Amino acid sequence: MKKVAIISLSSIIAGWAIFARTAHLSWPATKVFDEVYFPVFANAFLHNRIIFDVHPPLGKFLIAVGIKFFGFNSFGWRIVPEIFGLLTPLLFIYWWYSWQKDKIGALIIGCYTALDGALIVYSRLGLMDGILLFFIFLTLTIAVKAKRQIWVAVALGLAVSIKWIGLGVLVPVVYLAWRRGKIWQLLSWLPLSVIIYLAIIYLGEVTGGAHNPLLATWTWNVQAMHYQLTLKATHPWSSPYWSWPLLIRPVLLYYQSTNNGVRLISVLGNPILWWSSGLAVVASAIYLIVKKPQNILDHPLSLLLIGCGSTLLPILT
Repeated sequence: MKKVAIISLSSIIAGWAIFARTAHLSWPATKVFDEVYFPVFANAFLHNRIIFDVHPPLGKFLIAVGIKFFGFNSFGWRIVPEIFGLLTPLLFIYWWYSWQKDKIGALIIGCYTALDGALIVYSRLGLMDGILLFFIFLTLTIAVKAKRQIWVAVALGLAVSIKWIGLGVLVPVVYLAWRRGKIWQLLSWLPLSVIIYLAIIYLGEVTGGAHNPLLATWTWNVQAMHYQLTLKATHPWSSPYWSWPLLIRPVLLYYQSTNNGVRLISVLGNPILWWSSGLAVVASAIYLIVKKPQNILDHPLSLLLIGCGSTLLPILT
């Protein structure tokens, strides 16, 4: 009876999560938030043009796939992020069950991530953050389970090729490799991550019609680095970084006032998931300092420290 109830509840939540990510995906038909950038950049690649962007091209390549099949419209530039948004809770479920062999825990994690407000919103927009989150957690999942570190290097290279912030997952990945006795194996494969990253930049320049793709690859990295180091953007509605995990203020992405009321899109995470994750990070840090475990994989809180920090990072930046 208990098993039937769990399966029924999980099915209801899964159905709602899928509905929340797929229903009326093309609304609004206009560009929302940073959709004014990334779908435009993605569409330019399809026409062998390149528009300078400070992020590597892999995320835009993936968005371009949807535009290629469904056209340059809101559905076309949102379908691929939606697919990754649907896959992310499944990845969380796989990670937990393959590590702990705990079906109930896997379902709980799957339900929380499936119903998280921030993840739902990013699954419905033509942005790269949801795609980046998937590849970051894929890198972490492989680092926990893989015997050969080459696959960790491949996943890391793909994550960084979406946004540089993906490099942040290298910290827990190196830590995991050290605790598993595979640190030198990982370090020996990290040049492969660099090769994958540079190859994707090069492919972007070739696709964009650069006359000298090698020189353009170097120039792009220099220009992107200069932009990131000198950026001093401000916004009247901005929130200080320390307030983001506390969910003090939602992020307003779209606002439309009509005769029938107001229609808006805002980003707000699931408080239970976000606040409990913050507590898990603190508890894990204390555990690592006080207990000094011989095997990081022996304690759930310790891995939560790694998981929470790695998965929330791209959404918070």
